[in-house]
Amino acid sequence: MRIILPGLEPAPPSCDLSGEGPTKIEAIQEFGIPAGELGATRVVLVSAGDALVIRTVGMKRGTHARVNVLFKQTADDGPFTGVCRSTPLRADGPGLVARAPAALGGSLWRVEVSTEPTAERGEVGRIELSRVPGQAADPDWTRLPEPWNNALGFLCLESSDEAFRSRRVRTGFAGKVRLDVDLDDAASPLDASQRAAIEEVILRAVSLWATACGACRTEQLTVVHLDGRLLARRGLAEWLTKFGEGPTSPASDTAMRALDAELVSKLEPSMVLGAGKPDDATHAVKDLEPYEPLAPDGEALRRLCSLEVAGGDKPVLTNVRIALCAPKTMDERLRSSIQVTLRRGRTYCGDDPEIIACRADEHLTEYNVRDYRFFLGSPSVPPIGTGAIEVDLLHAMLHEMGHWIGLGHIEGGQSVMSAGLDRSRCIDPTTVAALIRGIASGDAQEGAGPSAFTLNSVRPGRTVDESSDRRRR
Repeated sequence: MRIILPGLEPAPPSCDLSGEGPTKIEAIQEFGIPAGELGATRVVLVSAGDALVIRTVGMKRGTHARVNVLFKQTADDGPFTGVCRSTPLRADGPGLVARAPAALGGSLWRVEVSTEPTAERGEVGRIELSRVPGQAADPDWTRLPEPWNNALGFLCLESSDEAFRSRRVRTGFAGKVRLDVDLDDAASPLDASQRAAIEEVILRAVSLWATACGACRTEQLTVVHLDGRLLARRGLAEWLTKFGEGPTSPASDTAMRALDAELVSKLEPSMVLGAGKPDDATHAVKDLEPYEPLAPDGEALRRLCSLEVAGGDKPVLTNVRIALCAPKTMDERLRSSIQVTLRRGRTYCGDDPEIIACRADEHLTEYNVRDYRFFLGSPSVPPIGTGAIEVDLLHAMLHEMGHWIGLGHIEGGQSVMSAGLDRSRCIDPTTVAALIRGIASGDAQEGAGPSAFTLNSVRPGRTVDESSDRRRR
């Protein structure tokens, strides 16, 4: 928490269209201005300091494009504050400079570029984002790598959110300890850099949903098996390292309970308990945690697997040990799987080019690499797909994983579970409330049929399939 002395309050955020900004800047990212018959939107998250410079590059004259620019403090999972609202972008303009309060040395920015409907589908120019050198993020506020820091922009939670008022839930998604992920790239083979990047995107999406559910099981999604690699949430990985370097494996029941308590404190270092509430009303205030690879033949894992953990008073240690050492013996309620498939053509949701991704069933998610290119979190890694419009893969994957955990489409607010990219933004209080209610009531839509994530929200009286049929005619 930063303290601002009276009389030294920072200037309010501002949106300067004169183009006069910092004299020394560095480019962060360049992305296409999308266009389509229903209009199109691109949402980009970047880390910068108190100023973000936005310029158009090669934008076609006659293009009607607008931009919203919002910011929040680095490493903050709360809502964004608007700076530039529905500001027109001009092909021959000087660009704009968005400024956050100067006291915020590291800020997280969300840039939303939208175009009006056009007959042309594709890109009608580029946007270049720049920042002051050395202001990627404030080290006082985050130790996350930049792509992970940017991912915090998909969390728009508040302290009044439903999870902070809920009892602990341990069923459905809330009870999953291990996730097995299979990546199918047969339709669009990945090079080594793309494969590594898409795996990181998958892990960021998993971690974002785990972070959002403070009322879920302590050891939720601590273990991920991804394309032959065994990974652990950072808290678990750090605990394992200490455990492996410690004295000989404990044998007494007292020592086992102490190990369980140490593991819980690493996974949930911050807890909140409402006054007068029972213990199961506690919830965790979680940090977004990267996943770290584990050596299958490492000493720490060998020692953990050799432990004989008995009794029901060490549940976290027991479940983590089984997830890492004996997954085939796990209770199916504690384990889940998902397949990420790249599709060059029809998905289970249909053949409409508006479809970005499709949740086919409780296991399979598909990504349309024919009509879209997917940004993988770093400008240095080539996007996957050959489509005319570029989309952030993390955005699409976060939405599809929302279906996997049991959420349907949520309209209203900023929910990442909106049916269309034009309205989908982040995991907000409405999203978490629906998640907690669905898990607690058993109404999670795990058995629901195919569900499409589209470029635009389906208009009243018109479905995605109807628009697809019209195009084919």
